[in-house]
Amino acid sequence: MNIFLTGMRYLLLFVTASFSITAQAALDLLIFPEARTLRIKDNTSNTTDTSASIDFFGTAHYGQFRFLAEVFISEDNPETERLQIGYEFTPSSSAWLGRMHNLLGYWNTQYNHGTYLQTSISRPQIAEFEHNGGLFPSHTTGLLFETSQEITQEGSIDFSFVAGSSPELRADNEAQLNGLVLHTRELFNPGKGSHKLNLAARMIYSPQTMRNNQLGVFASQIEIAVTDPNVNSIHLTVAGLLAYWEFQSLNIYSSLFYIRDRVESNNTKNTGSFSSGYMQLDYLIEENWTLFGRLEDTFNETADPYLALMQNFSPTTQVAGIRWDVTHNQALKLEASEKELAGETITTLILNWSAVFP
Repeated sequence: MNIFLTGMRYLLLFVTASFSITAQAALDLLIFPEARTLRIKDNTSNTTDTSASIDFFGTAHYGQFRFLAEVFISEDNPETERLQIGYEFTPSSSAWLGRMHNLLGYWNTQYNHGTYLQTSISRPQIAEFEHNGGLFPSHTTGLLFETSQEITQEGSIDFSFVAGSSPELRADNEAQLNGLVLHTRELFNPGKGSHKLNLAARMIYSPQTMRNNQLGVFASQIEIAVTDPNVNSIHLTVAGLLAYWEFQSLNIYSSLFYIRDRVESNNTKNTGSFSSGYMQLDYLIEENWTLFGRLEDTFNETADPYLALMQNFSPTTQVAGIRWDVTHNQALKLEASEKELAGETITTLILNWSAVFP
């Protein structure tokens, strides 16, 4: 009931705001509700849980100005995940200011915080959000520049660059995760915590005939402040490749990350490097039925000083499932996964309903 009442309050807020600007600006609002039940089994326990969430995603434009907002409400707390104001210099170039998704890999900029748009229920470990134990900043608050250039009649190059704040690494506030967790700058309490610089760039090639298809590269420099007596700061250099390609009944998407890290304490600097990636395949077996599977793996992770701090990251995960699009805007999904975490094998089974309205 609490999540329903909170969701209704935010819906009324969005509707009220839309009435104030629709006479002058074009507004789109999408609502992504979700309910799931899951069962988790590890070496010593077997637990079940049921939860619900709702994601509000709105965009508006007035002349050359753009606005984007996303609010995600779960049983924990409502979170303003994105809040951006932008200006369109040309139809192919724009700049944004605010809290936004970071330019790392494919998954992070392709999907919102709901699960309806993605085929699977879960996200890859390397693309996990910060508060769920993610390795990298999924969000940043700062300035984003985007531009697109037609290179031939057959395709275009999209370039994006972001400069913003990095997260702080500290203990989980709600004690739901082990060890240290990345915490982004709070939008309405920006002075909380210590936040350094995050720089990221991405370049993507898209063929003209299949605009959904993408081949790209990305890179990032991240300085992370740490609230821990044994560690002062962390420096990450990230580079990688991404791909998404559609065939008749098969979609393939993948990202590969290479990371060099430096962990600084009072008297020492420990350096390391590792690589991690995933590949997911979606196969349409009938009009409304899709099988999906994902493999995730990490290499050279054993002695890495940064991964030693990130106790919630699983270096190896396998995922398989099926999606049934019940109607044009509702889906049921069943997903099974197995991952290795801190020497334990964890298996998870999730049943999920998700939708988009209107």
